[in-house]
Parts: sequence; C-alpha cells; structure tokens
Amino acid sequence: MDCRAGWIHLDSDPPDAGTNTWKLRAIGKRFGQDIWQKNTLGNQTGPVAPKAHRGIYQQETRRVEDLAVYEMAELGAGAQLAGPYLVEAETFTAYLKDQHHGEIDRYGNLVVTVA
Repeated sequence: MDCRAGWIHLDSDPPDAGTNTWKLRAIGKRFGQDIWQKNTLGNQTGPVAPKAHRGIYQQETRRVEDLAVYEMAELGAGAQLAGPYLVEAETFTAYLKDQHHGEIDRYGNLVVTVA
C-alpha cells in the first residue's frame, strides 16, 4: 500500500543551538496524489487569497479571533503566508500563529519558520 498520510519535521538552525527559530514542514497527501514523489508544483500565480475566514478561540488572549483559511491544494510553489491563519489539507489542518511564516515548496510541503 503506497500511502503517506502526513508528518511534521522540526529542524533548528544550527542544531541544538538553543535558539527560538524553528522550521516546521507539514507534508500531506493532495487528492490521491503523492506530489512529493511524482511531481512538483507550478509556481504561485497572483496573490494568495483565502477561501474563507473562521473564528477560533485563542487561549492566550482569551477571545475569538477571525482568521483567514487557505486551501493547501490551491497554493502553488512559492506561495507565502504570514500568521495568524489556518491551512487546510486533505490530511491535516495547520494553525499558524502571529510569528509564523509559511511557504509552499516545490513539492507541496508547507514549510513554516517560527521566529
């Protein structure tokens, strides 16, 4: 059975330096196709537009915040997003906070830099 559900990979740069900067990579399956193995994405054309907005409860501020919601399958390579926002994919939903910056790489991975 050839199926890759999804995983998150943490890297520090440099390793074990005790810094607060992390890169997270969330990989998900896109509509029955393992893009990371077979194909690469085309580049993002035009501005990145959310598919919707959704209120979520933010525990730190103790209030509901309205966040943009992006569809992973509609984002091209090089698409850049600045938190806070949600990204929905077939196999996961990612919530990225204020200091999170996301970019879609050419294999369809959501690469997140946390400063």
